[in-house]
Amino acid sequence: MATQSKVTNVGRVLTSEETIELARIQKDPSVIGYAVIGLDGIEVESSGTWASMIAPVFSNVFDLADRMGEEFGEQDACPMLFMESPDFEVAGLMLTSARAVIIKRKPKRVPEGLRSVG
Repeated sequence: MATQSKVTNVGRVLTSEETIELARIQKDPSVIGYAVIGLDGIEVESSGTWASMIAPVFSNVFDLADRMGEEFGEQDACPMLFMESPDFEVAGLMLTSARAVIIKRKPKRVPEGLRSVG
């Protein structure tokens, strides 16, 4: 029953195209967590690593980005955020009636040894 509730909630805020694209993104093995956050900052759905923290943290991040934009004269809300560290990439995207946050693990870099070119 809880799964049906999640599907219903997501269906209320995402278009069919957004739902399909989010499902495609989630299949990427490097995606380790995601959240869909309503424009009011309330979590619609989250899953994966840090699922319980993604929506509350990024609701505040989006709010700060929007407020900073206003200070710089931007009329619209912040449509995208990108953050990265050596191990992770985070993308926050404005959708039609919600925002999505995707967390991906970066592939491990394999150090190359010295090579002889001759």
